[in-house]
Parts: sequence; structure tokens; C-alpha cells
Amino acid sequence: MGMTRRAKKPKAPKGEYERMPLVEKDLRELALKLHTHLERATIYAVGKPRGSKTMCCGGAGTLGKISKTIQALVKDDLGDAHYLAILGLDKWTGLAAEAKKRVLDHLLCHAAGRDGETDEWKLAPHDVQEFTAVIKRHGLDGSPGLRSFVEAAKQLTLVGV
Repeated sequence: MGMTRRAKKPKAPKGEYERMPLVEKDLRELALKLHTHLERATIYAVGKPRGSKTMCCGGAGTLGKISKTIQALVKDDLGDAHYLAILGLDKWTGLAAEAKKRVLDHLLCHAAGRDGETDEWKLAPHDVQEFTAVIKRHGLDGSPGLRSFVEAAKQLTLVGV
């Protein structure tokens, strides 16, 4: 009796990472308009071929701090570097302009700015991370930030309802 071979999962196509200066410009404009605590932050953007489940906004992007090691490597060529936005090009390129703006705004919300005591650039987690099933079973109490999130949502005018 022979063993059955499982088909190998196809690998994602390989591609190049690319710097995205137009996205950097959009990030800068949004930061100055909506995220003034980032006025002195330098934020770079890079596209990668495919988004992933660990990225925000359905795999469209993520934002992280640039490590001190990388800062030292790029300082002579680029100057200061504080945050890096990484966009999944397979998701990003299909988005309408307004959806792209929303993704960039979301990513900038992760940039908490410079900590006054430590002088370190910080990241912020999502305000709310919860399961619908838990809310149905236990309500809004006990989930940090959920009640204020729901109150803010109630203030919105829902489109198409």
C-alpha cells in the first residue's frame, strides 16, 4: 500500500520591495493635518509584493518603528528615520484613493509619537480588539476601550442604512 502524497502549497510569487515616495508624501500630509504629534517624525514607506494576515486593513499595510540599527545604517543617506509603513501591493494597488487615505490614516494611528521621558518613538495598539461572540455573551463591560468605541460609533451617520 503506497503513501498518498499531499500536494505542495504553491508559493507566493516573489517580487521586489520598492520605496514609495508618493506614499511618504501622503503620509507626511496626513500627519501634519490629522496627527500633529508626528510633526517631527520621519516616516518612510515601502511596498512589498503581497500583504499578509498580520497586516492591518485586510493585509494592506502595517507600521513599525525603525530600529536604532537601521537608523544608523540609513542616517548618512536618508537622515532621521523613525517609522516605516509597509504596504502589501497586491491589496494596495486595487484600492480607491479614499480607501488608500483611510489605510494611511489607520497606520498613522499606530505611530504614538515621541515619549517625553525616554525620548523614544512609540507605537500604539488598536483601541479595540474583540470578538463579536464575546460581546454577545458578555456585553460591553470588561473590554478596555470598547464602550468608548461604541459611543463614538453611535455618533456617526451610517451610510446606506
